[in-house]
Amino acid sequence: MKMHIDGKYMFKLISALSILISSTSCANYLNSLNPDECSALADAAGIIYTGNTTKMEVPVYGTMSLNPPESTRVDLKDGSVELTFTACGDTTYYIYFNDADSSGFTRYYSGENISFGDGKFSVLDRDSTLVYSNNESGVYTIPDFQPGESKIILTKDGSAGNVFIYVWSRSKYGSTSSVSVQYGDSYSPSGFTQDWVCPGESHEYSFYARGGELYNIHWVDLDSSDRAGILGDDENLTYGCYQIYNSSGKCRLYGDISGTFTPDETDTYRMVVTTWGLRCSDGGPYWDGNTAFRIYQ
Repeated sequence: MKMHIDGKYMFKLISALSILISSTSCANYLNSLNPDECSALADAAGIIYTGNTTKMEVPVYGTMSLNPPESTRVDLKDGSVELTFTACGDTTYYIYFNDADSSGFTRYYSGENISFGDGKFSVLDRDSTLVYSNNESGVYTIPDFQPGESKIILTKDGSAGNVFIYVWSRSKYGSTSSVSVQYGDSYSPSGFTQDWVCPGESHEYSFYARGGELYNIHWVDLDSSDRAGILGDDENLTYGCYQIYNSSGKCRLYGDISGTFTPDETDTYRMVVTTWGLRCSDGGPYWDGNTAFRIYQ
């Protein structure tokens, strides 16, 4: 049986085929025609709607940094940005995400007239399976997923503008030194664990904590008001930060000042000590030096 194709439909068919094989994706073309319908269809199908996508690589660091310039800055407009990185097996990945609701980042860039946007990140594994998504600023532990090229899709979740994302990883089975939980605060140098850290390094300490109980972290570095009596000469100090992970690798606490920690469950936790920044090239406070901490109830 012969099928007759009208000339105008043949033209449309050839045009559609040319779109499929051109450098512009069919999805982006359809989106440009009617983005509202594309978004609605994506929601109905339960998939991530990305619109017109810009692709770029994101670095994966070996340690966490609280230094804003270390983060990848992305200007979100009407489309999305696809960040790619290669995931390895037996490794836990973490994302430090900051947008308009992050007071620390907005203060840091207050003098540079940077517009902060409301964003959302979604993590996909090598098969484009959704692993995790969130739209709030904070530190997130990404569960285990297949090794290979992975993606972080950044999309607008409100106002357009800049968002910042930082990715780091750590092995689940790093070596640790054990520290004891103490009782009552003290300013005696002998009660503190001193740690000399270099940019890009991290040191791990394990401690046992009971679920539901309050633990205090007395943290000392270059900008601590009580540093002199504990660490001595300012020339030997650096700006540092710390993270606390449970035995499954989930990040439970992070900071660069003293804080409190109430574990969800009884477990052996790891406190990871790093410097505040990773690079020395821009003349910032990213040098080797001492930090100190004690954990007490």
